[in-house]
Amino acid sequence: AGQLTGLTGLVITVPVHNLKSEHEGMNDNAYDVLKADKFKDVTFRSTSAKITAQGGNKYQIVASGTMTISGNSRPVTLTANAVLNANGSTGCSGTVPIKFSDFGIDRPSFMLGTLKCGDALTLNYSATFTK
Repeated sequence: AGQLTGLTGLVITVPVHNLKSEHEGMNDNAYDVLKADKFKDVTFRSTSAKITAQGGNKYQIVASGTMTISGNSRPVTLTANAVLNANGSTGCSGTVPIKFSDFGIDRPSFMLGTLKCGDALTLNYSATFTK
């Protein structure tokens, strides 16, 4: 009936080389610390989800599950804003804060290690799902 009522399962796989920094020069360093040659993808597998109507065609989805980065897995909760589009697709977007240290990852550095990134990382995501 044109409503979002449930989510039975969600698996998101993103190739590591699709991750981009605000500072393009850091990308290669990040791929190195993420061991992109060995662990090609970042994955999220939901174990549960709650959908809350926000009015009209807008919803909030809170999905709990496991994120795996560089072979290390941790529980993560993704909160997404979702919109049901007139063509039947669903657009979702949000952010998830993580720490390199939570996944056993060294912080990226450059200039021969004299400058390092902080431990906190924010992943921004956007996806469109079609029937």
